[in-house]
Amino acid sequence: WTHLLSGEVNDGGRWFKGEYDYFSLPLYVRENTLLALGANEERPDYDYVQDLSLHLYELRDGGEATTQVPDLKGETRLTATAKRSGKEIRLEVSELTPGLKFVLHGVTVSKVLGGFVEAEGDAITVIPTDPAMTVEIAE
Repeated sequence: WTHLLSGEVNDGGRWFKGEYDYFSLPLYVRENTLLALGANEERPDYDYVQDLSLHLYELRDGGEATTQVPDLKGETRLTATAKRSGKEIRLEVSELTPGLKFVLHGVTVSKVLGGFVEAEGDAITVIPTDPAMTVEIAE
């Protein structure tokens, strides 16, 4: 499990004690999760795929993660999938949208086909140039 705000990784299956305030809530993301996070913090209704960040957390070998992002009417606007086989992660989106990026947590990237890499703190940001791309990870 990865803490959404701090990036701290913990093994599941047990209880944890800690002191939290409003800005450090114990919000954890499970492994094999592709989490869509929007960029607009000013209002709840906006074009959700504009400047969309797709965060991939600890995708295990043989694992697959999928997410769907709706439009303002609730219809699926974008579907994204991540599949891992060995040292390769296949990332696919139904369409390339302005500002779209994948943020990979818990991996080190050695090569990307169909996109390019930018650093972002403890995670790796991959900007797609193609709706389907392959990321080779170093272990």
